[in-house]
Amino acid sequence: MTTEIVDVLENGILTLGFNRPSHKNAIMEAMYTRLAEVFNDANERDDVRVVVLHGSETAF
Repeated sequence: MTTEIVDVLENGILTLGFNRPSHKNAIMEAMYTRLAEVFNDANERDDVRVVVLHGSETAF
């Protein structure tokens, strides 16, 4: 698991935040892997209706 992707599920909305501000949220291999896992999991869950990706104030 990587801490560079923060996920929160609330009211059917799964929010995924990039948490690597020291590198302008550049995506590394572990982050790609985690995103794939989360997307696959969300696809199988009935309680996830939408997925939202976001960055930080200074970088996507």
